[in-house]
Amino acid sequence: MVDEVVTLEPGSYMVYYVSDGSHSWDDWNTGAPMKQEAWGISLLSVDGTVDGTVVGRYEVSSDPAILAQLVGIGDDERHSYRFALEEETKVRVYALGEGDASEMYDFAWIENAETGRAVWEMTYRTSEHAGGADKNRLFNDIIVLPPGDYVLRYQSDGSHSADDWNSTPPNDPVNYGVTLTRAES
Repeated sequence: MVDEVVTLEPGSYMVYYVSDGSHSWDDWNTGAPMKQEAWGISLLSVDGTVDGTVVGRYEVSSDPAILAQLVGIGDDERHSYRFALEEETKVRVYALGEGDASEMYDFAWIENAETGRAVWEMTYRTSEHAGGADKNRLFNDIIVLPPGDYVLRYQSDGSHSADDWNSTPPNDPVNYGVTLTRAES
């Protein structure tokens, strides 16, 4: 258990909590903790009640940094999203997929919209383990794209997806797929 005071400057923050699933609220694998209702993560204000004017739910649609997003990918799906850049842009690519050393099964890529050529592709060698099953892969890095029109694409195979994990999901299952954001300079 961690009980810590953290000072946060005004800004936007996102809180994540990950459990391996072997000991959780709906299935304790040994004795339940003393405070079952506190299982997980809680953020509390040390100097009073925090209301909705101070803290709010993160809404993807209102985040101006997001250029394109294809998440919640299910089995046997193909998705695409067209976007344009008016100037050379540093882009953070955050992609979660499935693969092994011989092949990627769920993965993302970016195409030049005019030529159809891939300008970036998620591969096993450029990705790392994403937590959970060994086959879960993560690409989280910055690429630089020149001005132009692009198509973000994602494809998945017939198993292990946000619809129905056939092994332990990655540490960030909510974002299974790909998100492109403007990187901070």
